[in-house]
Amino acid sequence: IPSGTILLETLHVVQCLGSSNLQVDRYLPPSILRTLITPSLQNIANQVGFNEFADTAENISPDIFGQIIDSHLDEIKNMLTKAKEESDSYLDSKKIDAEKETVQKLDAEISRLESLMKVNSSVRAEELEYLHKTKLDVLDSLKNASMRLEATRLIVVVPR
Repeated sequence: IPSGTILLETLHVVQCLGSSNLQVDRYLPPSILRTLITPSLQNIANQVGFNEFADTAENISPDIFGQIIDSHLDEIKNMLTKAKEESDSYLDSKKIDAEKETVQKLDAEISRLESLMKVNSSVRAEELEYLHKTKLDVLDSLKNASMRLEATRLIVVVPR
């Protein structure tokens, strides 16, 4: 990475809220997405490790940091937008998988309970209704999942 290059690193966390009895995190557990965006709006997180710059990190004064931000403000905004797009794409993929798993597991449980109701009169209709409602509630929670920006780091590459 050429000296003077500015990189924007972000950490986004999958956030799916739902009542604790739904156990939504069984289908969409909290997970972290790391992005490392270049000025050309490429995500190079898979090519550059998280601790890649740890040994060469230097603290800079707030004045110099402010000057860097001011001089690259539009570029940084574009990089933040790209990081958001990456996180949205990640979330969409995770939601699709979670919805499939939810439907598969709860439909199997609903079918099992329906079969059991035919041979066992002690199985109540309320139990089946509860499973149907749970399925709808979990799918609703999954649709409302979002990515929360947890951290950002602005990296200025300097010669070693």
